[in-house]
Amino acid sequence: MKAIKSSRLKREARVWNSLNHPNIVPLLGVVSGKLGPGLVTPWYAHGNILQYLRRVPNARRESLCEDVASGLRYLHEQDPPIIHGDLKGANVVVGSNGRAALCDFGLSVILDSAPTGFTSFVVGSTLRFKAPEEFAEDLEGGSIPRDVYSYACIYAQTMTGDPPFHWHRTDPLIMHAICGGELPYRIDSIISRHNLGFLEPSWDADPTCRPTMSKICDTLGIPEVFSISHNSRFW
Repeated sequence: MKAIKSSRLKREARVWNSLNHPNIVPLLGVVSGKLGPGLVTPWYAHGNILQYLRRVPNARRESLCEDVASGLRYLHEQDPPIIHGDLKGANVVVGSNGRAALCDFGLSVILDSAPTGFTSFVVGSTLRFKAPEEFAEDLEGGSIPRDVYSYACIYAQTMTGDPPFHWHRTDPLIMHAICGGELPYRIDSIISRHNLGFLEPSWDADPTCRPTMSKICDTLGIPEVFSISHNSRFW
């Protein structure tokens, strides 16, 4: 169970409960406990992807990254699209079958004409995974390209074991690097080791130049998973 503020819970549950995909953690229900209301999900014995890789360093890292890509493509292809907004290793869990799934939709945004009201990504999401445009003073709302930028960071971290901007140790240095156009990884060494030509375009300073998750999934040879959305509610 995940304890959460009641105002945020209703919103997160509404987004989360509409989803049905093998690479999206399912929402089982909403409960009220001593720590306040919380969301109930299945137990993922391996924890998040970073914990899993520390315990199982020989895991098939490419497959885990493909699972994340498949789940993210599913979110982006909803009608209207859903932006996760807080993609990082801590929000990717691994089940007993060794498959990865996305969780924590607390910063998600539904891109329709009636925004949820949670439109700022500067507060809450992890600095190292932020796209440079997230620091613009007049920025509002979410965008698919920002999720793509963060996904590429997850992919590189999963493959290398290093977090984005691992050579910078403090938040001010990281923020300065992002705003200055510095890439979160030494791209030449990653591409030469893993032949991942989609990474550099995913970190393009111009969001419109980044590939879609559909394009990335095609590049990685990930088949599309079709599922039927459900409309039940837990409140």
